[in-house]
Amino acid sequence: SYEIPNQSTPVTAIVATCAGYTQDFEGYGSVTSAPGEPVVHDVKMKRAATISGRVVDGRGRPLQGVRVKPMSEGAMGMIAAFTGGGSESLTNKDGRYVLSGVPPAAQGAVMGRLAGWLDSKSGKFAITSGTANQAADLVMRQGARLVVRVEDPDGSAVRGARVEVDVDAPDSVDFDPLEAFGTDADHVTRDAGEVEVRDLPDGEATITASKEGFAPDRVVLELKLGADDSGQKVTVRLREAFTLRGRVVDMDGKPAAGVRVSCNPVQYGKKPEGDEPWAPNAHATTDEQGRFELPGMPDVPMALELSGEGYQGENRKLPGPRGEAEIRLA
Repeated sequence: SYEIPNQSTPVTAIVATCAGYTQDFEGYGSVTSAPGEPVVHDVKMKRAATISGRVVDGRGRPLQGVRVKPMSEGAMGMIAAFTGGGSESLTNKDGRYVLSGVPPAAQGAVMGRLAGWLDSKSGKFAITSGTANQAADLVMRQGARLVVRVEDPDGSAVRGARVEVDVDAPDSVDFDPLEAFGTDADHVTRDAGEVEVRDLPDGEATITASKEGFAPDRVVLELKLGADDSGQKVTVRLREAFTLRGRVVDMDGKPAAGVRVSCNPVQYGKKPEGDEPWAPNAHATTDEQGRFELPGMPDVPMALELSGEGYQGENRKLPGPRGEAEIRLA
């Protein structure tokens, strides 16, 4: 039994921990009682499980210092389990780990993370309460290394450009839910206009570069694991920036205020060896005179999407941002 005395505020939840059992969270809404009268609430805990196993590289050699966490099937798919004390372990010199206090699950797995290597997930297995569960070897692969150079329209190096790398890798492991916020640091180019991005999975990568005063651009390439130590190299050239100015009017030629004007890419990628146009997503709202401005746009064809209260959504294609466009709504 337990007792929590002198509670001056309503109790909304109880968290209970005990060696050999999983941490339990009981949430039951605000509970109050008359002064001097106790509130009775039972907490039911489950026997915890233990998982042991080994982490190796592609050649079967043990990896030391790998952060291993249990995963369980949830509403968001396989997610890292954060319940239970001790539900995280680092591998020793033999690549072995032991996870204790793991909640039982019909479908579970383990996830490994190590700097310089790709996150790895084991196959699914049942995690049985009160027993020692043996997981199959967790095999990890080293990630790809990418060196991005950003240039201005004249081909000179650009310092301080922001670089984003998005890899379409269906086999990659999702990050821990509690670590998914604020962990993706911006990559910024140095004096030579270059920045290095490590620990990338293989797959189709979209590299976008941007800097104030220029129109952004991007390239798409196939990332391959096992490239030489210098890494794969790619150059992204920023473009001259223009401000797209325009005026939106109704069928009678009167200014249409409060219309949202969104610019969407006409084409969604740019191969290093090609010159397909690409425009960034941007939007503005027309003023009382029906005017709008979209700064930082490249001189390429673009599609505009217009929407507003009292107007039917419409699409318009423009040859580019030069001059002033007048758009008449239907």
